[in-house]
Amino acid sequence: MKKYLQTIKENETIHICLIGAAIIIYATLFSYLSIAEHQELKSNMNDLGGFDQAMYETLHGNFMRNSSFFASEGTTNPSLLSKHSFYTQILFVPIYYFYQNPNIFLIFQALVVGLGALPLYWLGKLFFKNNILTLLIPFTYLLNPMVHDITLFDYHPIAIAMPIFMFAFYYLNTKSYGKFYLLAFLLALTKEDLSLTVAMFGIYMLAVQKEKLRGFIVFILSILFFFVNQKVLLPAFIGSETYVLITVRYSHLGTSGIEIVKTLLTKPWLLITYSISTLKVVYLTVLLIPVAFLPLISPTILALGIPALLINLLSLEPSMHSPFEQYYPATVIPFIYLASVYSLKKINSTGSTQTVQLITHAIIIFSFSLFVALSPTPFSLSSSWNEFSISQHARDINKLKALISADASLTIQNNLGPHFSQRENIYVFPYKSHESDFVLVDLYNPNPIKRSFRGLRTFRANISYLNFETIYFPFIESLFTDPNYKVIYFTNDGYLLFSKTSDNNTSLNDNAYLMYQKLSEEIIIPKNNQ
Repeated sequence: MKKYLQTIKENETIHICLIGAAIIIYATLFSYLSIAEHQELKSNMNDLGGFDQAMYETLHGNFMRNSSFFASEGTTNPSLLSKHSFYTQILFVPIYYFYQNPNIFLIFQALVVGLGALPLYWLGKLFFKNNILTLLIPFTYLLNPMVHDITLFDYHPIAIAMPIFMFAFYYLNTKSYGKFYLLAFLLALTKEDLSLTVAMFGIYMLAVQKEKLRGFIVFILSILFFFVNQKVLLPAFIGSETYVLITVRYSHLGTSGIEIVKTLLTKPWLLITYSISTLKVVYLTVLLIPVAFLPLISPTILALGIPALLINLLSLEPSMHSPFEQYYPATVIPFIYLASVYSLKKINSTGSTQTVQLITHAIIIFSFSLFVALSPTPFSLSSSWNEFSISQHARDINKLKALISADASLTIQNNLGPHFSQRENIYVFPYKSHESDFVLVDLYNPNPIKRSFRGLRTFRANISYLNFETIYFPFIESLFTDPNYKVIYFTNDGYLLFSKTSDNNTSLNDNAYLMYQKLSEEIIIPKNNQ
């Protein structure tokens, strides 16, 4: 038996099979769970529906059109690229030509995030040969509930960036510069701030690898692209120099990316002022727990993630420094795991078998405990298969699709949006609710809640930015009194579809209003959220 276990520990073929199987299981499981959540109406118009609409509209001659963000955030240009510099999303257009369904984003995301285990395994092979340690960090990555949350939070390009950062670093470490440059270029095109992290790779090449010319070129080009994007490209897509998300999240530092950089360079003490708080220290601690704080031994590698970390910590939006149920840690996690591999190498090189075993056991215990306690998958104490079951209420959404033509404008509840997003004009309720051809809401479940040991937190929050009592219900009430709108479809479990129509079917309208009054009185979510 001992000989057999030793063979497993040192057999490269077995290791490859194990890591391959783990990635396939991860991609398959999370593809299924993501699609199940989407079908259960737990995805959002912003984000998943927005990407779906942008692809659909591009194929129909309206380049990257995203009307939902345009209406809800006040930008003057209805484009996905007026929200973020999601330039790499253009690569999805050919795929959408053959398969026009938002599920493609969910499947692709699950696969790519799972593949993030590969560069961690390859680095382990370089450092530990065929030792079992090669599997420790990649398996820890695949077990991390924060990685799971990133994978299940609709779809977002920075989730895709997470494994690309690790691939890029591996190719940089092995001096495969062609592959590194390609991935660094893709990262810079993925979101407006990622070029700052790519610039950190340039500093690493200069300071650590002593590749002065290459490092200088990577650093300069990354910084140059950041400034060009902030001053030229983003304003061109937004239609103004006012970037709404920066205004909302970083008004205390500036109104543009360049202004924020200037503020931090001239007033560096603000980094401490706005980055340190009890909640933010907890955030940093939780990020390091799955790998038993191992990355702290390799601060040089960890430092590569400083721009991404500061972007999260300096934000006024609390969700950006929340470790769970968000996708924001995706740009920090790669460097935690890369630093873990390097730290393990340092410990292993000391020759102390006892220390290596102690660290290994600590990582396994912390990682597995966190998975069991907090993973959003059905295998943890925080979730169950019920979270991913598709109710009849959710299936009934298909009946409504037949009633709303694809060329009609639609105002819709956020979590229903991704099921209707392949159209030119779609808005998140209540925006343009008295202008659109149709308005669709779901009184039965206006704000889906994930009930778990993490607490009663909004999961795929739909209209959490609205106050139910003062905005949501009054807007619905106003549609009943608007002579231009009539109810053309309703169900006793809450679906309510208004249409601009001259039909005077008062009995349908009256019956729908009675159902609306009954359900609005029964709704308990506003009280729970107070």
